Amino acid sequence: MAKRGKGKKPKQPMQSRGPTRPRRRGGPGLAGLDAYAADYARLVADPCNARLTKGISMGSEGSIVIRLEADAILFTAGADTGGAVFWVPGGNLAYAGASTTDTSTLTLGNSVPGVAAGSGFLGANASAFRCIAACAQLMFPGTELQRSGVVAMGIMPTSTVGGLLPVSIGGQGGLTTLGNLRSLCQYTKRVPDEMTEMTWRPGQADGNMNNADAIAGNDLQAQAGKNGILISASGLPAGVGIRIRTVAVYEYEPFVGNGVVATVETTRSVNTVNDVLRTLDNAIPQWFIDGFKKVGITALRAGAGYMTGGASEAMISQLSLGGSRSVKRVGY
Repeated sequence: MAKRGKGKKPKQPMQSRGPTRPRRRGGPGLAGLDAYAADYARLVADPCNARLTKGISMGSEGSIVIRLEADAILFTAGADTGGAVFWVPGGNLAYAGASTTDTSTLTLGNSVPGVAAGSGFLGANASAFRCIAACAQLMFPGTELQRSGVVAMGIMPTSTVGGLLPVSIGGQGGLTTLGNLRSLCQYTKRVPDEMTEMTWRPGQADGNMNNADAIAGNDLQAQAGKNGILISASGLPAGVGIRIRTVAVYEYEPFVGNGVVATVETTRSVNTVNDVLRTLDNAIPQWFIDGFKKVGITALRAGAGYMTGGASEAMISQLSLGGSRSVKRVGY
């Protein structure tokens, strides 16, 4: 019988590790979020460029993630010098109204499906869907010599402007002016010489799935608790209009017969959507206004203090582009 070597202890059997919580992702501005919520935070803050990831709302819905966009020029009738659009990404609803002056009355009574990103795709391929990230961009389509007027953009719940929407979908068909609508918005400036952006903040009900058949009727009641983006432009040269580009990231369930396999899984994050929004608010105050990477952002909260200038820009870049290592996903 072989002798055991001196000083050597028998190997202990390896114990199986129990289930682990998602790893916390370090890095500036994202403290307190796990890896999946951190990825989602980057998508919410930068819907156009961030890596696609699933949302973190509860439920097994939303088996497919896709980025969609739309582009349209509005308010180009001969006498129009402006107008307003209200887009609800979570319901794929967009209504608009044109105006000839800043004080003329208007109602948001004209459906503009060409403004709602992916409305054609979702109508043809989705049995249900929800929006997890979105943004609206505004550009002036005329020449530099023509550029004049004022634009405004804001985030608000559907209830704020519901009274201006058509009676046929549950609104009140009320009248207002561009000046009144502009006062609701968090961001106002002279018509810009470059693109201006408003990033969408999910509302309380935006985590719910929408039945595509119900949304096709543009039922305002189905939009209760959702947030929308209001865009207003006035004082434009007559007939020139304004260009609006919308980008939205959706989770959708496919129609039967499309040949697409749906997966069933719940969120892997222990965080909530409110955790993500609170983290973004604390990291970059008013991050949703004009794109948080642009000139309007002057400070970035880091711990107990603020950083400005080059340090702020560097940390904004890390937050948006993913300075921390990624985490492997199974089934994503």
